[in-house]
Amino acid sequence: MTLSIPKWLVALLLSLTGMASLACGDTIQFTTLPADYLYGTYNGFVAATINGQPGQYIICDDYDHTTYVPSAILAYNEENLDSPGSLEGARFVSGNPPTQDDYELYEQAALLVYGLLEAGGLNASNQTVADYQYALWHLFTPSTPLYDTTEQQLLNTTYAEVQSGNPAYNAIYSELVIYTPQASNASDQEFLGMDPVPEPSSLALMASALALTSLGLRAIRRTRF
Repeated sequence: MTLSIPKWLVALLLSLTGMASLACGDTIQFTTLPADYLYGTYNGFVAATINGQPGQYIICDDYDHTTYVPSAILAYNEENLDSPGSLEGARFVSGNPPTQDDYELYEQAALLVYGLLEAGGLNASNQTVADYQYALWHLFTPSTPLYDTTEQQLLNTTYAEVQSGNPAYNAIYSELVIYTPQASNASDQEFLGMDPVPEPSSLALMASALALTSLGLRAIRRTRF
C-alpha cells in the first residue's frame, strides 16, 4: 500500500543522505513507499534509514530488479563519482575499470536527480515525478518504456549538458551518492542520493537547462520501486 508523505517532509530533501563516508559498506532499511503511483509503479524518493539515521530519501535508478518496502536491513556499498576507484562497484558499468561512457551516464543521472529536486522533490506533481523517474530508469535500462514526450526531452537535455563539459555542473556530479546492493542482496535495486543538496545557484542553472514543460519522476514498480 502507498503511504502518503507529509509535505513538511519536503524540507528533509535539503539534507538528503547526509552520509560522510565514501566507497564503504552501508546498511539501508527502506521504510516508506513513495507517494507517487503512476503507470503501475511507485515513483520518486523512498524513505529509508541509512546507517541507523532515519528520514533519509533516495531514489531508484534500477528498473529490472525488485525492492520490497518495508524492507529488512540490507547491505549496500556507497560511493560517489570522485571517490577513489569510483564506479568500480556500481551496477551499471560496462567493465572494470569503468569507461568514460559509464561516468557520463552517472553524471547524467546526477542532473536528473537534481532536476527533480528543483522541480519540487517530494512536493512535485505526480506527472513530474513520473517523468523524471522513467527518464532515470530508461537511462540505465533502455528497455524501460517511456510514457510521455517529456521523458525523452529530459534525457536529450541532460545528455547535451553532460556532453557540453560545462564546469558549472562538476559540483553536482561530485554530490551524487550511489548505493549499490552487496552480493548478499544482489536482487535488490540500486539507488541514488545527493550529499549535500546543491546551492541555489546550481539549481537556477539546472532550471534554465531543464526548462522543458512538466518534469517529473516515477520510481519503483508495484511492490518494487
